[in-house]
Amino acid sequence: MALEHIRLQDAKFLMHTYGDPAPRQVERCSADINIWPGNTRVEVELVGRAVMRSPESMRLTMPTSDKRHLREVPSPAEEALMQQLTEAGR
Repeated sequence: MALEHIRLQDAKFLMHTYGDPAPRQVERCSADINIWPGNTRVEVELVGRAVMRSPESMRLTMPTSDKRHLREVPSPAEEALMQQLTEAGR
């Protein structure tokens, strides 16, 4: 007996993407996973809603070895991004 297909509904995932320091939570997911004979190929189709991160978790800082942050005031571009994220989360 071999496993060929897995179907998930109403699941929650933590998605790790290249270049992103923290996993992204994806909820209300459905997924279809197909497994080819001999495990030569795996195909995953995932549909879900990525949860908006808190603007605080997006703060860009430059920590030093003594744990203080060199950039205490966000740049205008960072402020605009934080404002967009805050409004999108309402």
